[in-house]
Amino acid sequence: MNHVGYDQNTGKLTVIFRDGRVYSYGNIAFKTYYSFINATSIGRYFAIYIKHRPYQRGY
Repeated sequence: MNHVGYDQNTGKLTVIFRDGRVYSYGNIAFKTYYSFINATSIGRYFAIYIKHRPYQRGY
């Protein structure tokens, strides 16, 4: 991952990967975002808790 952004007002999590792909996930609780960015392995946390959720490509 290259960048992770979060909008606390909407619960939208945006993940930009190193190859430029952009995925946006809605209805992400702040607790989930906070745990994600503070995880020992953000890749593993993403795979377990976020990747399976509905997403949109792009911003």
